[in-house]
Amino acid sequence: MLINSFNAATDWFAEPHRWGSTTGVPRIQRPGELVSPLLNSLRIWGLTTIISLPIGIAVAWTLARTRIPFSHSLEFLFWIAYMVPVSSNHHCVDWFVGPQLGLLNKALTALPFIEQKPV
Repeated sequence: MLINSFNAATDWFAEPHRWGSTTGVPRIQRPGELVSPLLNSLRIWGLTTIISLPIGIAVAWTLARTRIPFSHSLEFLFWIAYMVPVSSNHHCVDWFVGPQLGLLNKALTALPFIEQKPV
């Protein structure tokens, strides 16, 4: 956030970076623009913890205490899902089905009978 506060571009994602200006500093100093995303992040964290903790405990107990076929493979897949950052997953999904960059949308709109982006 501190580094991006020196970006003078009005749209951080669409425009190329223009460094050296401090026009973005007041954007992160306004309380309403920092408190609301923080509270949303805390709400999402709380809900995901409440939902995923009992499920994770049940799955871990089941894999450790019972004989399930391919239990070692399942455990390996859970470790892979834990180690891969979630942000990279979101970028991959956006590149595949996103409205602007999505390869699937570009491929489907190239067909002669599809006029709009379907995904």
